[in-house]
Amino acid sequence: MSNNVYKIKYTISMPDPDMPSPRYHNVIFVQTQADGDGMIHHVTGDITSGMRYDTKPGKRPEVSDTFFAKEFLGTIKATDYPHEMNRVLEAQPPPPKQKHFNIATMKTEQ
Repeated sequence: MSNNVYKIKYTISMPDPDMPSPRYHNVIFVQTQADGDGMIHHVTGDITSGMRYDTKPGKRPEVSDTFFAKEFLGTIKATDYPHEMNRVLEAQPPPPKQKHFNIATMKTEQ
């Protein structure tokens, strides 16, 4: 038995004013339940403090108000999930801190 793996794009509720729009939060979604629910693999944090890899349970992506797109990536054997997925994703460096917040100007700086 295998689990389907997708790249999901969600709209961002608070976009970066310094970046062109539209921008999306991209996640890897592994469907583990017959009803379409599963696990979300993504990075959390922000561009001023840095990011880290995280997982959380997720509903069928299409039911989210911020759902934008779904792309099938492939499958992973149920016997390999979640340990192989976590092993691979934890080995990837998360995006680094990209901006600094200047308290004096109350603005972000690169």
